[in-house]
This record gives sequence, C-alpha cells and structure tokens, in this order.
Amino acid sequence: MVTSTFVNDRDTLSWLLDQGVDPNLPLNQSLIYHLKKGEHDHTVQVLNQAASQGDIDTFDYLVSRGADASRSIALHRATRCLDPEKVTAMVDHLIAKYHFDPNAEDDCGGIRHLVTPFPEEGPPLAYAIANENRAAAVALLKNGAEPQTDMAEELQRLLGSGA
Repeated sequence: MVTSTFVNDRDTLSWLLDQGVDPNLPLNQSLIYHLKKGEHDHTVQVLNQAASQGDIDTFDYLVSRGADASRSIALHRATRCLDPEKVTAMVDHLIAKYHFDPNAEDDCGGIRHLVTPFPEEGPPLAYAIANENRAAAVALLKNGAEPQTDMAEELQRLLGSGA
C-alpha cells in the first residue's frame, strides 16, 4: 500500500524501496480496500496502479526494483487509463515485454478471489468494456484478445461509438 500511494512520486518511491519496503505488497494488505471474509487479493498493487495510469516508465522501474509483474493484473488495470495513447502503449508494452495474456482471467491463477460483484470481471477485454475504454479494447483486440460470446453486443457498441 505504501508504495502504491507514492507511485506518482519517483523520489519518495525510490527512497521507500531503498529503505526496504517490499514492492510486492498485495492489495489485501492495503487500508484502501476492505475485503469481505473469504476474499483475498494478493496481486501487486503498485504495479496495478502504475498500469492504470499508463505509466510504462514507473512500471518498468518497479519491476527493475523487484516487483513481480506476474503477480499483477496490470493488463486488466491498464484499461482504466483513459488516455488513448497511454493505454495503447501500456497494453502493447505489457504484452510484448512481459508476455501478459490478453485472454487471462482476473483471478491470476488463484492469487485473487473476490466474491463481491464488480462491473469489471473476467479477461482484460471485459474490463475495457466495463470501463468504456475503446482504445484499450482496440489495443487488446490487436494483440490477440478473443471476445467471449457474452460480450459481443457491448463490444460492438463500444467499438461503434468512436469515443
């Protein structure tokens, strides 16, 4: 949690990491979210946060300082970035450099389990649709995302919107 609070402040973030703060702290150790009994989210919050801002430099910096990209839902969270250029670059980067799967579910192989219904759920393309992020959807499709049949109508609406 501490590192995700300072994701936009490189000097403070670097200082915290130099002091031994673990960049791999999961969401459920954060005071921001209160998970219900039986829920857990052990994904790397600081990477999720950097991806949601479309901040490739910070994402790569955190990985270079020990953050484990494979324990994040960065590709899913990148769909929250509403800057079309940044989200497109982040999606391309995460898939090319870190080999994120554009069709991966958001449970991260069991390290994340939420029972509370959220509008965002499923593969990254479902997140792009929930966030009404056309640029993210286009970037994901370009990188091999396969639409599930239950999202076809909403995807068509989003892609046809031109927004």
